Amino acid sequence: MNKYAKAISKYSSRYERIKIVDFLRGFCAILMIFDHTMYDLIWVAGPLWGYSKLSIQLSSLATRYWSSSLRRYGWICAVSCFVFLCGFSTGLSRSNLLRGFRLAVVSMLITIVTSLMEIVINMNGVTINFGILHTLSFCILGYALCVEGGKKIKLFNAKRRAYYLSDLLTILLFIASSIVILTYGVQASAHKTIYPYPFKSLSEMSINDYIPYALGIYKTLPSSDYIPVLPWFVVFLTGAFFAGSIKRKRKYVFKKEKSDFISFVGRHSLLLYIAHQPVIYAIMYIIGVITTGRIILF
Repeated sequence: MNKYAKAISKYSSRYERIKIVDFLRGFCAILMIFDHTMYDLIWVAGPLWGYSKLSIQLSSLATRYWSSSLRRYGWICAVSCFVFLCGFSTGLSRSNLLRGFRLAVVSMLITIVTSLMEIVINMNGVTINFGILHTLSFCILGYALCVEGGKKIKLFNAKRRAYYLSDLLTILLFIASSIVILTYGVQASAHKTIYPYPFKSLSEMSINDYIPYALGIYKTLPSSDYIPVLPWFVVFLTGAFFAGSIKRKRKYVFKKEKSDFISFVGRHSLLLYIAHQPVIYAIMYIIGVITTGRIILF
């Protein structure tokens, strides 16, 4: 076994991490937490803190950030980096079908829980009908079925042909995504919106309605965090095939390095995505109880 094969085997069997990937993923996760905290300062802090002077000032500051060009372009860059890194990790992983299925289950649970929060405790606008985890689960499963599935059923007589098909798929999706971008644009997730929608819940949508919604062609359903498949699937595939090109370079060796806080965050980004909003709500709620002396029930 040559040096290249040993490095890949060592990475896959012992789950060693590439520090720069974990670091960048952690940095993106921290930006996400900051972005969502600004959103909560606008819509949540005021009612919980009794519209105090401090809450009004913080809400004003968060509103200026939320409507700024910094947030608009920063959001696009952060999401692009995060999706690219997810694709890169997928290109190195051997268990993508299981990873994609688990993520799909988690994303469905998030939709159910946020829907119940909106219905039961009247937290309007928190439902996530198609967010970042929905898109990433679709991307991972799509990659696993198309690329890895083709290898297992011997659709490809040579491994290199798998890369050729992947490159062709990337080009086609890039063209489709370019059409979507030129026609509809790519905008930062706006959370609450004033635009009317023909549907109020997923149960009212048929499969023919849901597919263009998931692809991002028609935004027919409000979502607190809406990130459609296009154009982000192309960003994901770019990361996956970049990882594939690295694996084909014999001189590349995966190095195990000491971790730091941001890399630690990157390794647990999924857990942070699930837990960070409840934690933020809890902190703001406790501050509200301490400062106002009253318990608020939604």
